[in-house]
Amino acid sequence: KEKMMIGWLLLMCIAVAPLLGAETEEIDEACRDAIIGELAALMVHTEGLATRPGDASLHAGLNEVIDRKQKEAAEKLGLEPSELEKEVAARVTKMDATTATGILIGTGVVRVGGALSQSEYELAVKALEYCKKEVLRVVPAAFAAVKAGKIDLVRGFIVLARKGSLVRQVLPAEFVTYNLDFNLETTNKKGENLLAVAIGANQEEIASLLIEEGLRVEMNVALASETGTLAQILLERGQQTELSVLLKSKQESLALTLIERGCELTVKDLFLALSEKKLAAVNAILQAQPGLITEPLESRLFGHEVIRQAIEGTAALLPIIAKQMPLQTIEKYSEDTLASAAVKSGWVGAYQWLLENGFDPMTPNGLGDVPLVTVIKWGRAEFLGPTLLSMPEAEGETSPGISYYEFARLTWANPDRCENRTLVAAPAPESGKETPYNTAYRQITNVLQRNWN
Repeated sequence: KEKMMIGWLLLMCIAVAPLLGAETEEIDEACRDAIIGELAALMVHTEGLATRPGDASLHAGLNEVIDRKQKEAAEKLGLEPSELEKEVAARVTKMDATTATGILIGTGVVRVGGALSQSEYELAVKALEYCKKEVLRVVPAAFAAVKAGKIDLVRGFIVLARKGSLVRQVLPAEFVTYNLDFNLETTNKKGENLLAVAIGANQEEIASLLIEEGLRVEMNVALASETGTLAQILLERGQQTELSVLLKSKQESLALTLIERGCELTVKDLFLALSEKKLAAVNAILQAQPGLITEPLESRLFGHEVIRQAIEGTAALLPIIAKQMPLQTIEKYSEDTLASAAVKSGWVGAYQWLLENGFDPMTPNGLGDVPLVTVIKWGRAEFLGPTLLSMPEAEGETSPGISYYEFARLTWANPDRCENRTLVAAPAPESGKETPYNTAYRQITNVLQRNWN
């Protein structure tokens, strides 16, 4: 703050001076202090350059600048040259080379290709002081600062990486041995760059800064951050990634962003979105490319997979499926219709929707079973109501001479005929009570006996 104040006051003095007459000019203490401070900074900076072999010519004509400014200062302050020299010398004893150079860069007396600001210089010096304190070279020190969340130091290392050659021109002698031109893309022994380390350490502010500087990591690394903000930033910066990577993450919104941008979509993405229960992503994929419903994956159809997984909320997808795929479609992989798949999955909601929207309850699956037979084979008593209400009011047979009722009784008597192995293996809830299997088939036979026997 002291350095910035000195620079500001000096600039104010320079701006105001032409407006005041030489005889009536009055210099307040703050402006006087700034003038003395700049002269002292010039002396310290020049001495620092003189101690560095080969660097004395970096600022040719600096001594002439000092002579001119000393004369101007003596006139403004009304001091004899010897008095001015004494005050400047006293200030020199209290000023280090780093502070001196910062003042001169801030006031514009020292210019480094017009490309190094005072703030950049100060950040770079802070970074190097950290290296010196921790007894580390620039690269390991940069990784340590990132991991520790020291964002100002990280900014300093960024300056060194971007403008190291300029910084070197004005650094005090104590720092000239450092390799300032290190690559910001450098990696540690694990092959991680600075951004990956920041993400691993949950330093999201630093990670965001490094992304702005152009660093990149694989999307799965960015997704390891706690909020998903970094992955979002990378997407906004145009980073390419596979939709499957985002679908497997907890951040469904990122997958939606990529879909909205028109990324390539496949039936594998559709199945993955469903299996990961990313229903918003499923809906977005189908809206973008509805024909994927009928593209098989290992002979499985998407509509059947919706039923088979029977996950909460998929009822909203059924109208989309119905628009693209006939309800009576038989899947080659399972030989199921949508209705028989719904029965096997135990999803009554989907089953009722199918019956209410045109599915013929007498449509057999690939095995020749109408839905009622599947209900009996799987012991799904809860499906009897909607099934019987939708079937013709006539007695039916599962095969010649065997009614639905008889078929249910035979299955009840022989558990091996039941295809729902979970129901067969389920134990009785309490000692002395019937098993879920017996309960289900007792209900089924009772209902069928009342209706068709």
